[in-house]
Amino acid sequence: MDSRIKSMARKVQRQSSDRRDEVEPATAMRHEQSGFTFNKQAIRTTRIAAAQLCSLAGLPVRVYDKLSPEQRPATFNELFSNLGDRHLMFRFKGDQLLGVVSPNYQKIDNDVLMVVVRRAFSVLKLVPVTTILSPEYSFIRLIPEGQSASSRELTPCMTVANSEIGLSAFRIMAGVFRMVCGNGLIVEEKQRDWRWVHYGSDVEVKPNLSEVMYVANRHVRLMDGTKGRYLNVEQKIALANSIKRDLGVKVGNAFTEAANRDYYGGRDWYCAINALTHAAQLFQPLKQTEIEEYSGRILAGSIFNGFETN
Repeated sequence: MDSRIKSMARKVQRQSSDRRDEVEPATAMRHEQSGFTFNKQAIRTTRIAAAQLCSLAGLPVRVYDKLSPEQRPATFNELFSNLGDRHLMFRFKGDQLLGVVSPNYQKIDNDVLMVVVRRAFSVLKLVPVTTILSPEYSFIRLIPEGQSASSRELTPCMTVANSEIGLSAFRIMAGVFRMVCGNGLIVEEKQRDWRWVHYGSDVEVKPNLSEVMYVANRHVRLMDGTKGRYLNVEQKIALANSIKRDLGVKVGNAFTEAANRDYYGGRDWYCAINALTHAAQLFQPLKQTEIEEYSGRILAGSIFNGFETN
């Protein structure tokens, strides 16, 4: 077994220790002057868990943050009380609240993610090149063993992603990885068995990993074919404006900066897509995934009418 995979497995095991789930009515959660309490016991919360509590209360986080410490308990408790006896699942590690989900939440935790990673290694000899392991959002990118920065520029890859607190489904995604700069692109998934939602019962994760890599290899060829397909000024402006509109101004600015600094001003589709996937690395993993999927849609030609990219 690859040493990196063994290290990942140990980390997942450490993260899952001292983990517990409590299904309780919303009334179990209160906000006191000193912070949140659960069944009258003081608890700590992650930033995302606090944001989930505020969202359930109908209290925007930006508004909560602007409240004074004296205003927060009364405001939160009044709004959260509207949930009444509605039951929720509170996911804890020790005394820290990790997240709040529906009591019907189907646990597909990161131990399942590790099963997929081990199988990808044993069957297809895929090894991790990017690893982010967290209950909030985990993101692992795998490429064929033996690939290196000097072997070839584009490499087929498989990305496995999951959230243990309801931020994302358990997903397996095909894509393209560029070794020299760590750029990754994710292909929009249409196969139903590559995505498992955290809801229902008897959820069994049994993906066809060979199919995932077949799709990845096909998109390596598509990506390679974008070299030399130049964009005119109007296309560059339209692309930058669409990125700002769909992904936000910060992403749009990061794309433009990366294109001008490292990718010849985004002169062709190859450089433009690489500029966006390079900019994606500046953002948090969940946002990075969104940007990489958007890059995959650019490659597939599904965003810009008349701007064929495949």
